[in-house]
Amino acid sequence: MNLKQYQSHSLHWLRHYYQTCRSLQDAVVRGDMPNVVPASLAFMSVTGEIHENGGRPYSPVKQVPGIPYVCLRIPTGGGKTLVACEAVSLGVKDLLQQDRALILWLVPSDTIRTQTLSRLKDSADPYRQGLDTTLGNVAVLAIEESTRMKRALPGL
Repeated sequence: MNLKQYQSHSLHWLRHYYQTCRSLQDAVVRGDMPNVVPASLAFMSVTGEIHENGGRPYSPVKQVPGIPYVCLRIPTGGGKTLVACEAVSLGVKDLLQQDRALILWLVPSDTIRTQTLSRLKDSADPYRQGLDTTLGNVAVLAIEESTRMKRALPGL
């Protein structure tokens, strides 16, 4: 599926934020910047590049300190699921620098959960194919299925 310009633009800045977080985290680990909170500084830096009048303040989630998070604004009908599929890959590759990761996909309603889950489980669906292309063969589970797992899934 081809991304629209605003989708590509959003993902460009998300990738830049993740890469900046990673770079700052590496500097903290090396001891070059011992008192820096990478997610906060990266957010200020990247939003400063986006907005000419300066960076925006970062509001950390106190229950998950140090974990970077952002919110991308995509209009209704603007392809949020497609952007989310692309964003998952960016998070795994650019932020975590891993081959695979556990992703928790949150949605605002049961209807959207059912629709999204159905599409992501369908190996012929373009969203699923995109995930498989960028991340390899992914396993998609409903929360109920994940609580009944007895052993690791192949490839995880």
